Order: sequence, then structure tokens, then C-alpha cells
Amino acid sequence: MKNSSVPSGAISCPGGEQSDALLADRRGEYDRLQQAYADLLAERDQIRKSARAMHARQQATFERELSQALIAVREQGDARLSRLQDEVRSLEVALEQAQVLRRHETDELARLIEDRDRSTAEREALAEHVARLEKVVETYVNSASWKITAPLRRIASVLRRGA
Repeated sequence: MKNSSVPSGAISCPGGEQSDALLADRRGEYDRLQQAYADLLAERDQIRKSARAMHARQQATFERELSQALIAVREQGDARLSRLQDEVRSLEVALEQAQVLRRHETDELARLIEDRDRSTAEREALAEHVARLEKVVETYVNSASWKITAPLRRIASVLRRGA
């Protein structure tokens, strides 16, 4: 016997209506799960899209902040370099002045050494001359004529003081 509610080609079995209802419930559940799956896939795609957009914004922000930080570091480095270059120029000028002063002091020292050597030579020459003159005086003082004329020199000295 054929059931009119059973489509052609379907097998009729006892309790078929229950199976049809169960099948319809299962199909409905399957369709709902399919729709939920499709919704989840769409949500996943939206989350991925959102994440890509957020990543792109964060990347752009990071690159902008990095660029600003690098510019600031470069400006600080340039300012420090400028200060150091100024300091180097100042030190070069000071070094040049010190070298000029050192050359002047070296020249002055050479002149002073030369003067000292000349003075030492003159002092030695004068000491020799004094020694020769002292010998001459000693020769006069120890001579017989000096001793003989000593009383006359004393009388002449007294007369000069009294006059």
C-alpha cells in the first residue's frame, strides 16, 4: 500500500510519519547549523578584516611615532654634534694658542739659558781678573818698596785728614 504523503520513490515503512517529522527537524537543525556556521564564517571574516585594519592603523601609528622619535633623536644628535664641533674648534684655537705660547716660552728659555751661560762666562772671567788683581796687590803689599814707603803713606794720610 502506498501512502499519498510519501513522495514517489520513497519507501513506506511503519512509523514513517514520525521519521519524516524527525527528518524535517533534523533538516531544520542542519539548516540552522549551516546558517550559524555561515554567520560564524562571516563574523570571522569581519574580525579578520577588522584586525587587519587595526593592525594597519597600529602599524601606521607605530611608524609615525618611530619616525618622530628618530627625527627627535637625529635633531638631538645634530645639536650635540654641533656643540662638539664648536668645542673642537675652541680646543683647536686653544691648542694653537698654547703651541704659540710654548714656542715663545721655548725661545725665551733658550735666550735665558744663553744669558745665563754668558753671565757665567763673564763672572768666571771677572773672577779670574779679580784673582790676578789680588795677586798684583799681594805682590805690591809684600814688596820691599811698599814696606819701606809705609811710614810715608801714613803721614800723608794723616796730613790729608787734618787739612
